[in-house]
Amino acid sequence: MRGPDRRELNGRVLVTRNELARISGEREHTLYKWWAARARNGHPDGITLDGRLYVDEQQWLEWRAGHSAYRRVLDGRVVVSRTELARVTGQPISTLAQWYGERAHNGHPEGIKLGRQLYVDEQQWHAWHREHTAALKAGLSEIDRGGDPDELLTISQAARLLGYADTSTLTSYRGRGQFVEPDHTEELPSARPRRYWKRRTLWAFADQRTWSRPLDRPAGANRPWSPAARAATAEAPEVPAAGGIPLDRLPTERAADATAITAEADSAAALPCPTAAGADGPA
Repeated sequence: MRGPDRRELNGRVLVTRNELARISGEREHTLYKWWAARARNGHPDGITLDGRLYVDEQQWLEWRAGHSAYRRVLDGRVVVSRTELARVTGQPISTLAQWYGERAHNGHPEGIKLGRQLYVDEQQWHAWHREHTAALKAGLSEIDRGGDPDELLTISQAARLLGYADTSTLTSYRGRGQFVEPDHTEELPSARPRRYWKRRTLWAFADQRTWSRPLDRPAGANRPWSPAARAATAEAPEVPAAGGIPLDRLPTERAADATAITAEADSAAALPCPTAAGADGPA
């Protein structure tokens, strides 16, 4: 008689691969590959009870949460994709691509390609990002901090307060949704609106800015889709699939087979799958 899919042992909840497939939505074949490559990817070990292999449910869920197609372990280092960096920093992917394309000028860490995905070392990137953000702030225009904080200024006055020669920069920011909303708007006799901003609103906007254009930026580098920027990404060194295992395939059905799997996992998966004989085998 087959044992249960869930059982308790010394206060721990143990689950089979069948149960993991049910609670995670992953295919059993994918779960088997992850378990087979546990020496490389850190998957929790299992325990065999009554002829079935179980893993600690809490340990597995914690392992699963820390490993995804966007985060991988390579030679003991955590490497992350642009999608993951965009999630944790709030930066648009286009901005992240631009920074990478300018790495010869801004010191951005080099990346590596695993399959079709570009990754960077997580710790190196965050250290670089802190320095880069500080450098960008230092290069921003000088702000006029004088005057009544609640005084309303026109866009021309706002441009002068922010250190711009004319209103073109603020007009461009407004068109891209990068400028703050006005504190007051009045309608002129021509039916056109005139917008006003308080000094305190403009100061807050200035304090939040993190972008500036370095003088040595190469032509076209501000366009991540330009041939130069795309070529820079393509130059990232390729790493064989054996260097790491993507542990998240979402959506599962479409990406499971398309993502690179380590040679070790592929070899293990080629063995007869225990479930084919009616037993669970590895979780």
